[in-house]
Amino acid sequence: MEPRAVYIVVSPTARTEADFPLKGYAGPSGRLDVIARSYLALWEEGSLFQAMLLGGPRGPSLLTVPWSCRSRVRSEKSFVLEYVRAVKGSSSCMSLEGLDEPLSLFRRLKRRGYRLIYLHEEGEDVSRSRDVCSDNVAFVAGSHIDVPERIHRFLVSASHRILSISRSRSYHTDHVIAYISSLRTCCKTLKR
Repeated sequence: MEPRAVYIVVSPTARTEADFPLKGYAGPSGRLDVIARSYLALWEEGSLFQAMLLGGPRGPSLLTVPWSCRSRVRSEKSFVLEYVRAVKGSSSCMSLEGLDEPLSLFRRLKRRGYRLIYLHEEGEDVSRSRDVCSDNVAFVAGSHIDVPERIHRFLVSASHRILSISRSRSYHTDHVIAYISSLRTCCKTLKR
């Protein structure tokens, strides 16, 4: 069954190898802590989380973490430990695969019927968009730094909508994901 929503974080710095210490991993991992907190911020049951990791040393990679992984991942540290297992091919709930072309992920989602919604400070006010509560949406956000220019240009041209939770402030990625997924959870509750 396809998830109703996919949450994607594009990280220009996150490492694609587990060649960092497990103590003090935030910097050496290319800020994998941002990815971990973003996954943990999801409220929406049944959603899918993906992170585009562009920090090498392998080529671009896609980390996929289904909602069901929450039974194993309950903290930032347990996320990082499970990520290390995924890199080694031994995770029971996360997977890491190479991406020949980073934009192929977005094209593939569009072919599967997902509407891309780019979460960016310059977007329209999220509270004015009904698309947030619809099915078959893929929310794309940057990590602690901007999305690479080539990917940004693609998302600006190919997205169904560009939405912002605040045009006057820049928020942490995990806060944006928590806000969007909690809105979607409220929408489901109101539909009942």
